Amino acid sequence: MTHDRTTTTDPRTTAASLPPATIEPYVTAGDVAAFLGLPENSIYKLALRRQLPSYKLGKSRRFRLSEVAAVMAAGRVEGGADA
Repeated sequence: MTHDRTTTTDPRTTAASLPPATIEPYVTAGDVAAFLGLPENSIYKLALRRQLPSYKLGKSRRFRLSEVAAVMAAGRVEGGADA
């Protein structure tokens, strides 16, 4: 019995078929620190306390700026007399 080894590529699963805007890069704590204007050490502390979403790969910790921005927007405090 012979098997046909011809493969077809499913366009739904190839990275080339995704629009570039849907792939957001992971950034370092230094990038997040620059984005927020905070010390890099503070970014690591916030991530360890799970106050900032992050991803671990081995000993490296990475972030997505859109997720960091969403956390900041959720914690927004309106200005006022007692702000």
